[in-house]
Amino acid sequence: MQLKYTRLITNGKGLLTGGILCCILLLTGAKAAKAQKPAPKDTAALLTRHIYPFLSLVNNNQQLQSTLARYKPLRKMARANNKVLRGDLKAGRLESAIRDLALTQRQVQTLTRALIFLNRHNPDMAAAIQKIRATGAYSWNPTDPDSAFLRKMTENITGGFQYALNVYYFGRQPQYGKIDGISIDLKDQHTRSALRDSLLRWSNSRSAGLAYYLPLQAALNALRLNGRTEAIWYDPLTQGMNGGPWARVKQTDFSRYKYSAILVPGLGPELPEVRLTEGGKQRCRMALAEFNKGEAAFLIVSGGHVHPNKTPFCEAVEMKKYMVDSLHVDEAKILIEPYARHTTTNLRNSARLIKLMGMPFQMPVLIVTDEAQSAYINKGMRKVSFRDLGYTPYSHLQVLAPTLTSFIPEAKSLIINPLDPLDP
Repeated sequence: MQLKYTRLITNGKGLLTGGILCCILLLTGAKAAKAQKPAPKDTAALLTRHIYPFLSLVNNNQQLQSTLARYKPLRKMARANNKVLRGDLKAGRLESAIRDLALTQRQVQTLTRALIFLNRHNPDMAAAIQKIRATGAYSWNPTDPDSAFLRKMTENITGGFQYALNVYYFGRQPQYGKIDGISIDLKDQHTRSALRDSLLRWSNSRSAGLAYYLPLQAALNALRLNGRTEAIWYDPLTQGMNGGPWARVKQTDFSRYKYSAILVPGLGPELPEVRLTEGGKQRCRMALAEFNKGEAAFLIVSGGHVHPNKTPFCEAVEMKKYMVDSLHVDEAKILIEPYARHTTTNLRNSARLIKLMGMPFQMPVLIVTDEAQSAYINKGMRKVSFRDLGYTPYSHLQVLAPTLTSFIPEAKSLIINPLDPLDP
């Protein structure tokens, strides 16, 4: 069977309605097509759910929105920020208007104190905060009291706003500028006019009474304008190319296996028309040789749209197609993890996928890759993990051979990283 994947890129209108877009993965007998752009749907709601999950929870609950809008310190802050925005736009200071949307340290503290107060005195807000805590999306330390949790969550969210504004409007260098950088020019008059119209529209919205609304809209719009909506292209991950494996997982007795899965990290090409490198194919063949030993229940091929910048080809999709079409592996035994952009997130995202699929989370995973990447995983990746993520997405890392490493997924892998909005 041959697998065909048509990538869906959405660039919706920008107002949050809580709608959910399911990106479709098509299985056909034809060769893989390049990226297609269907009619846009609610990109903003999807991006919010993936990058700012607490705000997504609020946006889908009118009672929570009303509570935040009525709380006097937040209402005062929202009005002041809206006034500054309108003043900047009226005076033609577009750059200042964007910069002023980023919340100041004092405003972040005001927002934090408001959430702490409402958590103590408003049952609906308290229930929402306990719900978001249970997801692990902001759980750096599960034993943190609610006050510490809310402070960290607020800093996580507002830091994400600041990053998106700085990088995707003003061109500040991201951590990986070669593949994550800006593509718009804020000096372009068409861009300036469209952005000014959007800012005015948001400032006139009823939702502008929410203290987080304007910076959230600006951050999401920055990603859309730059075509950097990768974070939602494969939503939901339990469907499409993962539909067959999703059904198979439910029927699998994992006690029969040593590993829940074999993880195969992608190796992105640098040439625009190359779908899968020879090195990537070799990793697939090495993984299949290990898989045929019967010690792992599934294969996970991991890698997003990475090299070259804005490539239409996804490493995980191309690896699965190669393994099914050329190596004749049962497609129901191969899970795709189509978001990872770095080796650290190969491991982190595979942990997330294992959790999502309902596979045993504390069961070892086997990494099969070439010697160079394997050496990096075992020697240099720990430092990079702390630099990029603030934690290691694994525990019990064990070298088994020059090309084989095992690990156990770490619960902190569920923490959202808005400073990497292409794969948060």
